[in-house]
Order: sequence, then structure tokens, then C-alpha cells
Amino acid sequence: MRYTSFGHRTGLRVSEYALGTANFGTGWGAGAEPDEARRIFACRRA
Repeated sequence: MRYTSFGHRTGLRVSEYALGTANFGTGWGAGAEPDEARRIFACRRA
């Protein structure tokens, strides 16, 4: 797993998976529905 900095000042390190899936889910009123999120993730893993 590769990690990268989340911003220049936060000091947080997050995995590339976390950054790539930040738009999954619609709990806040935007983002990909579960079926669409699965398709996106499956393409990334291929």
C-alpha cells in the first residue's frame, strides 16, 4: 500500500485507495451510488 500526504499543512498521510474512493457513497448528498462505486473500484483493480 502506498501512502501520500493529504494537503501540505495537515501532516496527515492517507492511502491512495482512500484518496481514490473519497467520492464513494451518497450520505452527504453527492457521490457515487454503491453499484457505480463497485464498478469503478473493479476497473481500478484490473
